Amino acid sequence: MAKTNNVDRCIANRCCFKAAPVSAAKAKCMTPMARIASIFGDKKYVLNYQTKTIPCFQWLQLQDHEIGPEIKAYSKLRYPIELKAVFEKEICQRHPECKGLVMLQFKDRYTFLCHKQRLQEHLDSNSKCPPYFIDIQGNQPAQRDQPPHLQEWLGIKLLPFLSSDETYFFMPFVPPYMVALTGWMLEYPVIYVSHVDQDDPNVELDEWEPRTNCLGGQPLQVIGVWLHNNHSPLSKDYKLLSFSYPQDVIHSSDHRLSIETALEHKMRRRLQDQNHRPCLQSTALELEKTSTVLDRVAL
Repeated sequence: MAKTNNVDRCIANRCCFKAAPVSAAKAKCMTPMARIASIFGDKKYVLNYQTKTIPCFQWLQLQDHEIGPEIKAYSKLRYPIELKAVFEKEICQRHPECKGLVMLQFKDRYTFLCHKQRLQEHLDSNSKCPPYFIDIQGNQPAQRDQPPHLQEWLGIKLLPFLSSDETYFFMPFVPPYMVALTGWMLEYPVIYVSHVDQDDPNVELDEWEPRTNCLGGQPLQVIGVWLHNNHSPLSKDYKLLSFSYPQDVIHSSDHRLSIETALEHKMRRRLQDQNHRPCLQSTALELEKTSTVLDRVAL
């Protein structure tokens, strides 16, 4: 059987992957190379993106020997210049399977690895088929328009970056609309909004400021996209994507069906386009739907 490369599965089906945010204390002692190594398979750092209540995404990793010892040799790197150099020289140049990837870094807290073409396609479809946005700050969740701050960032920051030859994007602070931005980057069809439009987009998100949401006690529909492969040496089942939405907000069966149908069609098309990759052959895709009610939901 041909050797399977996990990155093939990464870039084949998703436009973007996100490393888990870290605390300020941990960020100070976690070097940029440790962050990259954790993404690409260093067993010391297992990064899962979770809402603490609903698991949303788990990284696919390169095997240690596929990256090589040069990654683990870095121990004193500092953000952001060294991180950029490591990503471009040690990752993209030395590993052909990583060509086409770009990195987006927000301060030293949030790291995204993105497939540039997929991300551009996602941006192009934003105006034609925008996701649902749900405000979760009031007493009850409610549907709303796309946040102006997010729309501005996509046009002023992301579009010029994707139009350039750059492979590394750095933002020196975490914007107050980070929850909505994360949902958009991960291609969630339904995105939670936890900031107000009056927030200054250029003022860093105060992570110590208590911002509650009204998702606790709400019936949530959870949609997961699974990949199944009985012939792969990797794990047979892999959750590619998962998101939730309040059932009382998107209650129309037609709207729910359109969300599920569009998502499944997009993922199946991507899987078919990449079926020539050995690790994706004989891979089946499944859309899983469950319902849950939680006392509280952390974002």
